Amino acid sequence: MSAIVDFKKRKQRRRERREEPPHNFKAERAVLGAMMVDQAAAREALAELEPGDFYREAHTNLFELMGEMHEDGKPISSDSVITTIETEEFDADEYGGYSYISAIADKIPSSENVGYYCRVVADLRVRRDVLHALDSLTEGTRSGGMTLPEVSEGLAKLVGESSGRSSSGVATIGELSRSFWARVEQEAAGERRAYLPTGMAVLDNDARFGGWSPEGMTIVIGASGMGKTSLLNRAALGMVDQGYHVGLYGTETPSRRRWNDLVSSVAGINMRKWNSMSSQRATAYERLSPSQRAKQHVLPHEQAMRAMLDAKYQAAERVDPLPLHIIDTGLTVDEFAVKVRQLHRRGLLQAVIADYLQGFVASRRVKGNKIDQVGHTSKVLADLSAELEIPIIVGAQRSGEKQIHLSEQSKDFEILRPTKSDVQYSSAAHQDAEEVYSLYRYDYYAEDYPHLAHKLPGRPGVIELIARKRRNGSKPTWHLPFHGPSKWVGDRNGWGIR
Repeated sequence: MSAIVDFKKRKQRRRERREEPPHNFKAERAVLGAMMVDQAAAREALAELEPGDFYREAHTNLFELMGEMHEDGKPISSDSVITTIETEEFDADEYGGYSYISAIADKIPSSENVGYYCRVVADLRVRRDVLHALDSLTEGTRSGGMTLPEVSEGLAKLVGESSGRSSSGVATIGELSRSFWARVEQEAAGERRAYLPTGMAVLDNDARFGGWSPEGMTIVIGASGMGKTSLLNRAALGMVDQGYHVGLYGTETPSRRRWNDLVSSVAGINMRKWNSMSSQRATAYERLSPSQRAKQHVLPHEQAMRAMLDAKYQAAERVDPLPLHIIDTGLTVDEFAVKVRQLHRRGLLQAVIADYLQGFVASRRVKGNKIDQVGHTSKVLADLSAELEIPIIVGAQRSGEKQIHLSEQSKDFEILRPTKSDVQYSSAAHQDAEEVYSLYRYDYYAEDYPHLAHKLPGRPGVIELIARKRRNGSKPTWHLPFHGPSKWVGDRNGWGIR
């Protein structure tokens, strides 16, 4: 009799499992475990998934907690997760319990497979959503609570959302009109800017420029050393000085160095001069005896160094309160997108500047060469700008710069000004962009070709911002003042240091 009872219970459990929505606890644990042992895997999972993608509630809570830890800059591991739960006095049972958390990290197949398991988890979430939506449509159809047009619209929406997690990608003209009308009215009333101002008078006072476009990615092309970083830094300062929250990311520039570059530029300091004098003072100090050091012996360039230091202090007081968020280096474009979305959700981003397109860490999603990587980066940034409806301004290295050789016989100096297709490793990145600008400086080439200075186009002390692609308006060239020693672009109105 007991055997029959056991058989019935087993049969009932199998029936319950069949009726349970589709899920895969093994895949969910694999994702969470990979996040605990590999920070790169954690960033990839956070880029791919959302807390609601997990079926088990404890897994949802763990993923959400690890996302918050990552956002706060805390390392993720089983020990750090447990410590956070204890410190915050959370209920450990809501996260599966301490023993369960410790076991997750010990049983993962490999953190290298996190991408595969993320796709499994995401796919099952879509399947559950489809089944839930079908149940609602079925009930509405049977009960007569939904009209046939409503059922038809629900089915169409369901098909669209099951093929793409964000939206169906198709909308009627009426739906588009309703979604944009509030924004149009805000722009007409002056409550919202269609484009963001630059903070540089020569651009903002020219109706042909309009500002930075929130409709898609903007690319700024220039040779290495042409002034891309200087222009992007100035663009960031110009926007935050007007109260806009801006994220600034340097692919090769650590946060502290970027801050120093910004402050030094605002202070009007020639960093080469600063470094030279600092080196000479260090050498002189090393030669002093202990007694001479105790007497605070005067070192070379004392007054000049003190003046520059005071200017830096004043510049820091001017810059530090501004809503500028410097994002540290070492991210793939997918991880960068996660960080941007997090800041945007918190209301801390109205524009993003990335320096530069080719410098992002190679994405694990792309198995191809540098050309494929840059293409992927370009597409992600363009989609991100359109999704969040904020300007994303990206610097891009110029291709073919090393092949340019000038001589007395040279006649076509226009090749010095990059075209929209002159993006290194990608002649098609401009197709992803909403707007494309290129940079040219007379001084850049005059330094390398002094004997051709009289033939070179342009004029000293100016950086040309050349419009190469714009959805609206003409494609003029703007001539911006450029102070090479301090790397400052534009006028200094409002930025003077006493």
